[in-house]
Amino acid sequence: MITVELAETIDRPVEEVWAFTHDLSKSPLWQTTLVELRQLDDEPFGVGTRISETRRFLGLKIETVWECTALEPPRLSSIRSLSGPVRWGGSYILEPVGEGTRFTLSIEGEMSAYFRVTEPVLKRMTKREMEASMGHLKDILESGLASLEPAEASAATG
Repeated sequence: MITVELAETIDRPVEEVWAFTHDLSKSPLWQTTLVELRQLDDEPFGVGTRISETRRFLGLKIETVWECTALEPPRLSSIRSLSGPVRWGGSYILEPVGEGTRFTLSIEGEMSAYFRVTEPVLKRMTKREMEASMGHLKDILESGLASLEPAEASAATG
């Protein structure tokens, strides 16, 4: 089993961090391995919402469907995979710290037999990817790029 948890203090209010991290159109701006993300239903995002995503990880194209399992704005959200090569779950926890936000991202995954032998390497690579994504998130939010539309922000971050 792989478990990784990282926290970053972001100098922006909790509500702003929540709004940005839960706007699915902005997810590819800060999640470094995310290629494509789309909601599978037309309902507002909430518990039970299903999302199809494609990521590039270790040179592989990985497609997964996941669903939201908890949503307590602006404090907590959790998801779990429904399909894909790895069974995993994750959560975002947002806590006020002064005028900023402590953003904690945690992921827990159960490797299939095919991947189990590579578990130590996958854990290190997952942690590195999460660190890069958290750095992008902090940079975008603290620079003011979060208010731009995704295409504008992508062009600005280049």
